[in-house]
Amino acid sequence: MRKIYTLLSALVCLASYNATAQINYSFSTATGTYTPLSGGTVPTLVSAGITGASAFDEGYVNNVPIGFTLNYNGTNYSTMHINTNGFIALGDPFVDPPANGYYTNNLTSGPTGPTATPAARPIIAPLWDDLDIVAGSNLSYALAGTAPNRVLTVQFSNVLWSYQATAPTISFQIKLYETSNVIEFIYRQEAGAVAAGSASIGITASGTGANNFMSVQNTTASATASKASEVANINTKPATGQIFRFTPSAPITNDVSVNKVYALGKVGRGVGTLVSAVISNLGTNSLTNVNVTLTVSGANTYTNTITVASLPASSTRTVQFPLYNNANVGANTLTVSVPADQDASNNSSSATQDVTVSQMLYGTGSTPTAGVNAGNGNTIVAKFAVPYGNAISSLNIFFTQANNTYEAVIYDNVNGVPGTALWTSSPLTTTVGENIISVSPVQPISDSFYVGVRQTGTALGLGYQTETPLRTGTFYLKSGTNPWFDLSGNPSNIFLTMIGLTTNAPLPVLISQLSGEKLQQFNKLSWTTFTEQNNYGFEVERSADGRSFSSIGFIKSNAANGNSAATLNYTFPDSKPFSGNNYYRLKQIDIDGKTSFSNVVLLKGEKVTALSFSSVYPNPAKDKLSIIASAPSADRINLVVTDLAGKVVKQQAINVVAGDNNLSLEVTSLPSGSYILKAVCATGCETAITKFVKQ
Repeated sequence: MRKIYTLLSALVCLASYNATAQINYSFSTATGTYTPLSGGTVPTLVSAGITGASAFDEGYVNNVPIGFTLNYNGTNYSTMHINTNGFIALGDPFVDPPANGYYTNNLTSGPTGPTATPAARPIIAPLWDDLDIVAGSNLSYALAGTAPNRVLTVQFSNVLWSYQATAPTISFQIKLYETSNVIEFIYRQEAGAVAAGSASIGITASGTGANNFMSVQNTTASATASKASEVANINTKPATGQIFRFTPSAPITNDVSVNKVYALGKVGRGVGTLVSAVISNLGTNSLTNVNVTLTVSGANTYTNTITVASLPASSTRTVQFPLYNNANVGANTLTVSVPADQDASNNSSSATQDVTVSQMLYGTGSTPTAGVNAGNGNTIVAKFAVPYGNAISSLNIFFTQANNTYEAVIYDNVNGVPGTALWTSSPLTTTVGENIISVSPVQPISDSFYVGVRQTGTALGLGYQTETPLRTGTFYLKSGTNPWFDLSGNPSNIFLTMIGLTTNAPLPVLISQLSGEKLQQFNKLSWTTFTEQNNYGFEVERSADGRSFSSIGFIKSNAANGNSAATLNYTFPDSKPFSGNNYYRLKQIDIDGKTSFSNVVLLKGEKVTALSFSSVYPNPAKDKLSIIASAPSADRINLVVTDLAGKVVKQQAINVVAGDNNLSLEVTSLPSGSYILKAVCATGCETAITKFVKQ
């Protein structure tokens, strides 16, 4: 069971995490001859202290002389440490016992030492997996040649890949070249079959994360190596004589890297989909106007390019793409790319995403990597955006252990961290796999929110998949009376927790927000549908007070027979609007006569130039305030409720579009009395203010 590391250890880890340089090598493949060592030195192995494992299975030898000075990634080394799991290390020596076993291959941020810090890096790994060398004589090393052109060979012969294999599977060598500082891996196949192989092949710098490793993507003669994406599940033998070569390279002047793509593993159809990516300028030149492109392929297609105005040398930025909507259920590939430059190996990175009818989930598929504990009484949460047009009907949470007690909780969002618990389940007991928790009554959500799991016993086993580095501002831990802790604050936390939710049944027609603009001669209404099922059309309704509506026209569905999976755009002109305020809404009508209503839009007699409240009702309010706010531009605003003495009693951040916005604010928890409601734009636009009464 994995452990979450909180702030105290994070302060220690971050110093080494941020102070290291990128990996500066080029990669190539070749074919040669595997020549076994003759008369090499056989080291004496130390057991890594893994229960039930011999030193041949889990062992190492430290401080082995290289025989010359190896300049590796700009640092000189004269000794190395050899591990029976198919790699050597040049940094800290191996220790007994490790925190998570040196058998856990992880070029991105491993291995993990006894204090949960990345230890032993840098790593040179021709086949890092849970191997067994069977006998000490199968591990040897030898120095050959004369200075300044000597070669050190480290040989792993007749290795079991993995330890469960029943016969020798593969032999391989590491060759370190004096003066040129080139590194080569060369392989020879053996007769035995690979048993549950899941290896990494590559090299690392002393730091962690993207651009601090090079991961060979497969074992073919045409293999490539990536600095952004580690392949950690290799299970195919390289051909006999296959060579993977790493050649030192000078720092590059122009090199932008796409380090990571972040998105939900599952997202509901018609839900605004958020994708972000981490990019770095690894070159020595500062760059301007860097284009970053998101390309969605598969069940849905979409492309958007944003421009980063300035990207100084050695800087890293997180870029966020505008929300887009998926119309079709199925699998998407999300690829973020930057223009070609001097290093093509890191110009793009991808993530996969399943579009579902109504489910949202962190993680892909249905199999957790492992489970994690929060600690008795502690809570782990994941952040979600607003589900389009629906309320939460159930939670979907994965566990790796049975019979542990917990509670599921939904929190609102207050200043970027969990706030008030909106809903808490009754006491629950875990089962292995997906646990579906019914939310009753269903919970309507008007802003970002958090789904959490509160551990109420000695163990939990919350399922997770690994993510390195963990995305920021998403996963939080509440420990005792301490503030909420962002788990990404410690690079040892790799827990992409498999927490999700399902919204109640989606409407047959998924409509974007109705919007309107006042033109010289008429009012123009616009809306978009992402999918239509049995849609007859839209009745456009108008009101002078926002309460009593009447029909002013009808727009028939543009979809053939009322069914479409494509995006369809609609407009409606109101040529004779009221002289004062005009409230509009859509009445969507199914072929079978069922109806539903859109949001309400207010168009006033003049162009919106400042943030204002057009209507706040009901007033007095008991549970919820409905707010029609007019904004001069798209923005992120903060709704702030104060008592008459000026004390802030509630806050809620929410996105608005240019023009009129139909917002809501829960006020159930407020004591009866009079309050002031303010709205403040993030960009500093004029504050709107009004007064309301809570019953």
